[in-house]
Amino acid sequence: MIRTLFIFALLALVFAQSAFAAEAASDTADSASCATPATNEIDAQYQLELGMKYFKGGGGQSPNNVLAMKCILGAANEGLVMAQNMAAIAYQKGDGVPKNEAEAAKWLQEAANQDDIGAESMLGFVYSEGRGVAKSDADAVEWWGKAAVGGDRVAQFQLALMYKKGIGVTRDMAAAIKWFQKSADQNWVPAEDYLGDLYHKGDGVTKNDHEAVKWWMMAAEQNNDMAQFSLGEAYDKGVDDLQRDAVQSYLWTSLSAKQNNKAAQSALLNLENRMTRDQIAEGIRLSRDWKPMPGPQPEAVSR
Repeated sequence: MIRTLFIFALLALVFAQSAFAAEAASDTADSASCATPATNEIDAQYQLELGMKYFKGGGGQSPNNVLAMKCILGAANEGLVMAQNMAAIAYQKGDGVPKNEAEAAKWLQEAANQDDIGAESMLGFVYSEGRGVAKSDADAVEWWGKAAVGGDRVAQFQLALMYKKGIGVTRDMAAAIKWFQKSADQNWVPAEDYLGDLYHKGDGVTKNDHEAVKWWMMAAEQNNDMAQFSLGEAYDKGVDDLQRDAVQSYLWTSLSAKQNNKAAQSALLNLENRMTRDQIAEGIRLSRDWKPMPGPQPEAVSR
């Protein structure tokens, strides 16, 4: 019995060593393939596929991010946009290569020069924050503008903010409203919240609380704490055709307060002092049972 177990253990060791040797041989061959500069798109596509395989550890291979980046950079140098974007992300994170924001910016620029909308949008943030490049609000506006025209909802929102605040471009509320609207129409939650606030204040648009509540509701249902707070206030005071409703006000204010919105936390205490026990109990029940609508839920943006 002991001899049989020994033989099985020995066989298992041999198989493991064989598998390791095969994987090492495969790594060596793939490394050689990625070290050879691609001369055409087919070669570059093959290098990209190898890179993605080693990042994920698929096809029976263990993850090897260093080798993955060697392959991806080969494809990026040949001009594959996906590889250039992956290289930018890797350099931003230091994943498989040393972290290097200048290199990240370089590869985003390469992809953006090929009219890649995602790279254009990201390049806007790079110039706005001065990450790996000299900070330039004008360049940020330029790249967000290109991505916005291409339909990127994040870039549309960022461009709207620049026009509203007059950063990197002459202040233009008509242009700001146009891009806020386009972003909100694509369900970008910060734009929905911002548009609600603009309609409530009559800032750049005719004051319209019906429109304000509509946009706040859309953002609030996707768990935006600022829109939830604004909606809670609207129910507390009653605006336009929205009737005052203490329970609904409690629901939205409490949801905002749970996300550490300080203004909502203060308002909730004030609200509770004006509500009956039954109203508070109903508000707590609604808050407990509430679920956000599926969809993107980015962080709130300061107005």
